[in-house]
Amino acid sequence: MKKHIRSFTVILSLLLIFLIGLQPVSVYGQTDSPQAHFTPKEVSNENPQNVPVQFEMFDSLKGWLFLNGELFITKDEGNHWENITPFGMPVGFHAVDFDSSGSGSIISLVPMDYDLIVAFHKTNNYGESWQEEENNLRSLLLENEVDQVSAIYGQWLNNDEGWLMVKRVSSANFSQGVLLHTENGGKDWSVLSAPAGERFVFFNSQLGYMQKHDSEECFYYTLDGGQSWQDYILPADALEGTPFAFELPVLLKEGGFFLPVVITLDNDKRQFAVFHTSTSRASLDEAMDEPFSLITADTGDDFYQNDESEPVFLSLDTQQISFLNQNQGWGMFEDGNCDEGDENVICEKVRELRHTSDGGKTWQPITLPTGKTQDVTTFVYNIPKDNHSQLLTGQVVYYSGQAFDACEIPSLTQLEKWYSNSPYRGVNLYIGGISRLCRNASLSRDYIREIGNQGWRLIPTWVGHQPPCTRFRYPFPYNVDQAYAYGVQNADQAKERMEEYGLLDSNQQGGLIYLDVEYFNASDAACVAASRAFIQGWTTRLETLGIGSGLYATSSNLNRAELYNLDPPPEAVWIAEWLSTPGYNPNVSPYGLRHLPDIHWSDHQRIRQYSGTLDETWGGVTIGIDPNVSDGMVMVIEDLPPKKPEVTATITGAKGVGEWYKTQVSVTITASDNGVGISKIYRKIDDGPWRVYYQPFAVHGSGQKTVSFYAVNNAGVRSDIQSVSFYVDNEPPENPTVYDVGCGAINGVPQSRCNDASFAWSGAFDAGVGLNPENTYQIYWGTDPKGTSINTQSTRTFNPPAVPAKTPYYLRIRTQDLHEIWSDWQTIFTLIYDPDFQYLNYFAPMRK
Repeated sequence: MKKHIRSFTVILSLLLIFLIGLQPVSVYGQTDSPQAHFTPKEVSNENPQNVPVQFEMFDSLKGWLFLNGELFITKDEGNHWENITPFGMPVGFHAVDFDSSGSGSIISLVPMDYDLIVAFHKTNNYGESWQEEENNLRSLLLENEVDQVSAIYGQWLNNDEGWLMVKRVSSANFSQGVLLHTENGGKDWSVLSAPAGERFVFFNSQLGYMQKHDSEECFYYTLDGGQSWQDYILPADALEGTPFAFELPVLLKEGGFFLPVVITLDNDKRQFAVFHTSTSRASLDEAMDEPFSLITADTGDDFYQNDESEPVFLSLDTQQISFLNQNQGWGMFEDGNCDEGDENVICEKVRELRHTSDGGKTWQPITLPTGKTQDVTTFVYNIPKDNHSQLLTGQVVYYSGQAFDACEIPSLTQLEKWYSNSPYRGVNLYIGGISRLCRNASLSRDYIREIGNQGWRLIPTWVGHQPPCTRFRYPFPYNVDQAYAYGVQNADQAKERMEEYGLLDSNQQGGLIYLDVEYFNASDAACVAASRAFIQGWTTRLETLGIGSGLYATSSNLNRAELYNLDPPPEAVWIAEWLSTPGYNPNVSPYGLRHLPDIHWSDHQRIRQYSGTLDETWGGVTIGIDPNVSDGMVMVIEDLPPKKPEVTATITGAKGVGEWYKTQVSVTITASDNGVGISKIYRKIDDGPWRVYYQPFAVHGSGQKTVSFYAVNNAGVRSDIQSVSFYVDNEPPENPTVYDVGCGAINGVPQSRCNDASFAWSGAFDAGVGLNPENTYQIYWGTDPKGTSINTQSTRTFNPPAVPAKTPYYLRIRTQDLHEIWSDWQTIFTLIYDPDFQYLNYFAPMRK
């Protein structure tokens, strides 16, 4: 039942009064001993640098950091770190938690072949020593069919009470998990209701919130400690018309909480803001009545992958912040970029832990345990390749490379940015189905043609009915004949949507579409029979329609349910088998899997989903994705009209006054063409001549400058002429000239009439930001013709004392502008007093 937040406030107050003092009844299961006798099966290609980062502050100086699979603690804000990782902690999924008293825990899960390793370590002295605790987690998780894990999230209210979410493996369209609760320090856990498998936060034993998978405008909430959940719709009147997403509330160590909101701007950049309340007893709508404050969401520092790449700005991971109070906090900043060479692609991902003392307005880097401020991971992989051998249609190709799927399709500008800056070249399209969770409102024929023009390989997917032994909302029947009919019906519906989106040929055939069938219990014979019938109906009907049939399923279901021997079997499979370390990994393969032998679907027929949903940032754009690796069948959009190259320019330089740059401006021009490639780039400055662009160049001057540029691809198609304008003043001002000496002296000429001059000048000028009004001039007065001084003044007069005879005195000056750029020293008057000098009055004869 959905409740609007204003109505919920009154109900919340009444329920909180009623629930005070009530304690939930725990259901205790069998206690599992520490699994010292288990040895994890060695899984190749695991990358410890992909282990999700976790951290938290104890106070203004102390905090802990879980980085690259190791746990560290600092007592001096990162100047020194101590490794406190428990001995024997397995590589897997981890939920780390500490409180300021030094009590902490690490819950570790390692998926095995139809089993789990569970390790539960606790400490009460900031990790100086650890004890492995007995618990019943393994038994409960296996009873609830959780042997394949996507992620785990944990929270402890105190030493006794805590919650743990274990998210199941699924496609990006779904989110399911098991929520567990303990009241005796983790020895005994009970299973609670869970509307999704997402992050959560509990304010107390009763009130908690959980992120929704399919909506960024509301949460789930519970008033009974997680036994039941409802929708909590946040008011968004002030943000109407602007794309936004609420993050979970962040509890502050010293009391109160933040309610974060991420606002997406027109250029797909993000603005991060928080509503703050000083008491955790306040409701979320009361927090939104408080003034909000903006938090700087990027570092503003340029990180260059190499000399020719465009600058990358590290962005704040809005789900990775920890604050003591409204002002003091830590945040994780990250980004990545890729550069394609002749034979391979080099990608670099950068992470920085930063701290703030002014509520996030400014951030300073924290030195990591490595002794560096940046955690940099470099990946090298072969350039993705297509094999255009004719398959089912000219639009279906074999693709070897990385791909991703997301519940909500990204925007065109996000995809364009990722195509140029990420390792991914394939993207999933959830084109429909009764179980499709996210709206994907952007999907249309024009949208698909545009991303095809960008160069993306496509994985069309249909999310239909699900196995009857699962907990999904729309199951197909156990009856095999009815299940078969459901498969046929889904195939017919998918064909109509493929036609609508232009994914079929002129005969309304061809193409390829994957059917999403989530994990089911392969030990349930009736469920296996129904699932086989459903998939058989799908493949048979698509074969009749002349459309290629694909199947998304877990590797264990594909093998144990023997889906490879259907007649006809799916022509391609999209296999879910996940690593224990989530995130992009260039070394994974769709072959050599734990549960599916390589003899099945071995002829370029495999895509592998190797990690669950997490946020990845490439080129400054963050998207929540499941990463995949492909040696399989995808679609491309062919017969597209010639497309103009895309060309952009990035400018960098030191900012000065207002919008002015005070140093030379470096201009980097980047062009892309996802078809035939770029031939040349041209550029010009203001009204100057067009020149071929080879590398970044500098623009100098004082005033507004305009750089125009365009690109030509190898087919001779020219892009539109683009331009970027900016103000630069990196040139010195002009010095003044003397207009009054105060006596009859002549500049540089010996004379006897004046030894006590008083100078006045004018004409100093700066074509850019203007003269510095306070310290405009530096003046030298003396006998050194190259003399300088540090004496400054803003007035335009100078009255020195009288000079001695027959000794030249030099008035030298230099002028400063608002950028604190000084002109060169210049002599503007030379006074030579010689009382013996005789004037000769010479008169030219008058003509009659």
